[in-house]
This record gives sequence, structure tokens and C-alpha cells, in this order.
Amino acid sequence: MTLLFVTVFAYGNSNECLKYEPTVVQLLGTIEIITYPGPPNYEDIKAGDIPEACAFLVLESPICVADDSKSDINTEREVNQSRVQLVPSDSVRNFKTYADGKRYRLAGTLFHAFTGHHRAAILMVVKTIEVVG
Repeated sequence: MTLLFVTVFAYGNSNECLKYEPTVVQLLGTIEIITYPGPPNYEDIKAGDIPEACAFLVLESPICVADDSKSDINTEREVNQSRVQLVPSDSVRNFKTYADGKRYRLAGTLFHAFTGHHRAAILMVVKTIEVVG
């Protein structure tokens, strides 16, 4: 069985929108961690909600992602997105070590938010991270 991965580079000067999964894309930016109130009420950590730390890639240039009419969750086109929530994978599990202000190139697949735990419209399952000089 042969798998074909199409890699799309998104560096901000393209008029074409990126594609949702299974297309592998590469994005540039810095990584930040933001803590939000989680269950049970998603309102206030001090009032007893569990803290949820979320990792984001703050993009160097905004992106758009084309809708996918064949998907159940990726049906919305998103434009002018300046940050992407990061999702761990088998190859990348901890984003805290990358929240250091350095520029990174991330490769992975995109999907649209569909739960209350998703804090950005677009999420990326991260396959690789590399520092950019």
C-alpha cells in the first residue's frame, strides 16, 4: 500500500486556501500556552473549574482554510485566521518546551473546531516541529 502525502506551504503570500485533513500543511509562527477554565462550568478556575492549558501557533501571516463538503466536521471555510490550536500526536506530545518565543515550522493536518475544548476555529494535529533560524 502506498500513501501519498501532499504538503502545502503556507507562508502568507498565497491566494489559495489551505485544505483540511488528510492534506499535510506547514505553518510558521511562535507557540504560546494559554490556560482556560475547563469543566464543570468553563467559567472560572478560582471557582473550581479545572484549568485547561491549550497550545497555539501564533501565525506569522493569517491563513484561510477551504471547506470540505465531503467531511462531517470540516464543512466551514475559515478566512483570516491568525492562530491555530495545537493537538498532540504520537510524534509530538508536549508543546510547553516550545513556548519560548522562537520561530517554528510545524507540519501536520488541519481540522475544524467541534467541541468546547477547541479554543480556535482551526486545529492542527502536529506531526513535526522544527526551529526556524
